[in-house]
Amino acid sequence: MQIENMIKKVKSIIFRIKSKFKSKYKRLQNTIEILQNKIDSLQNNVESLRNNLDFLQNNVEEVNAKTIYLSDKIDLINSNINVKAFSGVKNALNTTEKQDYRKTAVLFKYDYYTGVAFLGFQGENHFGVNLGDYVQTLATKNVIKTISPDTDFVFWDRDNLLHYHGKKAYSIMQGWFSHGDAYLPNENILPIFLGTHITTEKRNTFINFIKHNPGYFENVTFGCRDTSTLEFFKSIGLKSYLSRCLTLTFPKRPKLTTQNKVFIVNIPDEYLKFIPSDLVNNAEFINQRSVDTSRNFEFYVNSAEKYVTMTEQVLDNYRNNASLVITSALHCASPCIAMGIPTVLIDFEDNNDRFGSLKGIFNIYNKSDLADGKINFNPETIDLEELKHLMMKNVELSVKQAFDEDIDIDELRTIREEIENYKVEGIDE
Repeated sequence: MQIENMIKKVKSIIFRIKSKFKSKYKRLQNTIEILQNKIDSLQNNVESLRNNLDFLQNNVEEVNAKTIYLSDKIDLINSNINVKAFSGVKNALNTTEKQDYRKTAVLFKYDYYTGVAFLGFQGENHFGVNLGDYVQTLATKNVIKTISPDTDFVFWDRDNLLHYHGKKAYSIMQGWFSHGDAYLPNENILPIFLGTHITTEKRNTFINFIKHNPGYFENVTFGCRDTSTLEFFKSIGLKSYLSRCLTLTFPKRPKLTTQNKVFIVNIPDEYLKFIPSDLVNNAEFINQRSVDTSRNFEFYVNSAEKYVTMTEQVLDNYRNNASLVITSALHCASPCIAMGIPTVLIDFEDNNDRFGSLKGIFNIYNKSDLADGKINFNPETIDLEELKHLMMKNVELSVKQAFDEDIDIDELRTIREEIENYKVEGIDE
């Protein structure tokens, strides 16, 4: 009896245990099912969110595409308005009174106004000034003073030559054209196209201009600052050659004991770690591309001469003190190369079309070269004295030709070919 009772008790205990665990198991199973349903619901929500995100992304891309399309249309309409307005304006290219323009040269200043500056209003907001622009102005001034010492100079905004209203003058069209569509001069300026760069954004406008003004450039040969502009002009049937950039004509510097400083000019901070630390730690850093334009009106309206002076001071600093210049700025590198300063030029935009002025005469690195340690930070100086002579002679003969003065055309043609084909030994194409 006792054994049977014990067996019954054991069975009862086992039953209660089974029932208890069965109940807990069922509750656990229910909990798992609830969690699974929630997971399924969350997955459905995630999938729905992904679909919505894809939909929104497609809408954003469509809106962006429409915005770009409309922006291009607006630019085209504005270009047509400007070009049609310009088609009624006379120019000095075919004037029979060219000597009236001979005594004065227009040098470019850079107002960088936003909005309606071309109408003559003083814009309230403007960008920082790029001293590289004034390096070009200074180079142009120096060349003109060398070939024609008695020349008078006036400043006018590069982007608004259409609205020039000073005395008759000529202008060497050395520069980057342009922030606007009013850069081709009116009849008060005789343009001489040397060192000219047309931005990719303005090339359709230029083509449109020619459509409205057929034959306008019939007697013009364009001296292009870079190979990209040269290829563009040739593609639309305009006579052109590679004149290179006049910033390559700065005189070679004398040797001084003070020339022991490294200059780092417009190199992004995140790339400094790839430059040898002994160079970075002892370098002078210069931002040549953006000098604050003071909002003081008196300073700003007289800014051209002041920015030229600032540019001279920066170049003097390089000339007198630099042992090495590391830069991403074309118009820091070009004058430094010309002055005989060891220079490293890094193209952070990858195949920047403006750098074509250095074709065959200087090696240009890219950001991958910098990151991969492929840059020689102990470069040799380059002797460009022969090229400088050719470029100065080209300016001299081109100016005389523009004023219908007697020149040896064969000599001019040969000089231009030599400039275009000039190559420094050991430099990559």
